[in-house]
Amino acid sequence: MRALHVTFLLGIAAACSGEPFTALTSAGSAGSTASAGSGGSSPELNGGSIAVAGNPAPGEPRAGGNATADQPDPQQTGGVTGAGGDAQVGGEAGAGATPECPSRATGAWELGYFPELREATTHESHPFFQVTNRGPATTLNRIVIRYYFTKDSDMPETAACYWVTGDRCSLARLAFHGVPVPMANASRYLEVSFPGASGVTLATESLEVRVGFKTGSALLVQTNDYSFDANAAAPSTTAPFPYKRWLQSTLYVDGELVWGTEPCASNGSATAQ
Repeated sequence: MRALHVTFLLGIAAACSGEPFTALTSAGSAGSTASAGSGGSSPELNGGSIAVAGNPAPGEPRAGGNATADQPDPQQTGGVTGAGGDAQVGGEAGAGATPECPSRATGAWELGYFPELREATTHESHPFFQVTNRGPATTLNRIVIRYYFTKDSDMPETAACYWVTGDRCSLARLAFHGVPVPMANASRYLEVSFPGASGVTLATESLEVRVGFKTGSALLVQTNDYSFDANAAAPSTTAPFPYKRWLQSTLYVDGELVWGTEPCASNGSATAQ
């Protein structure tokens, strides 16, 4: 098992064209795809890199970072329990009181977030993440990221992986799930996992994960998405992807919430730290 060496992109991210994706059928559509990690704009979700949600049989995984249809979610957490005396957001671990909205922002893990497309309304959403581990080394297959949003259309959802540190998009699995109790700002979430990456180690370093999704050809209203940051910083020469510590996307290790605040009926105030 070898250590995963992180390579940060030093170039400036090219501005996205803003043109809508081509609407897809189950057969996909023709078109070229830019190579992942090239430093240019993210590739289109074409027939070679995405799947229309609903096509696979229940429980059948997609290969190569493609999206899957809804499946039972054994990792959905209903709360956070204290471990090793670490403090939780909204309460102390082991104190016997579970915060109303499961939340965690202490310990060895941290999740950074940057929306490549920062417009309020767009044809696609590009949530980029930076996972930081300051604790013991772990394997990538233990890590899960969730991005919560509101589905604005009945069209099928599609997703694609653009880049994982070390050019490992082929290890990413993208799946859409419904929030157990849908809310105005969160009815669905995109889950990024790495079930086949037991041989990839994440030590005391950061992992960059860039993904994107759309809902057919429909417009996405990002400002009603729980995980979207409407105040995200613009890219610069020193920070082509200005990641921000962000509580409104969540990170799990072995199914346990280690960073972020899950959406629930009363939170609405989870902010960047």
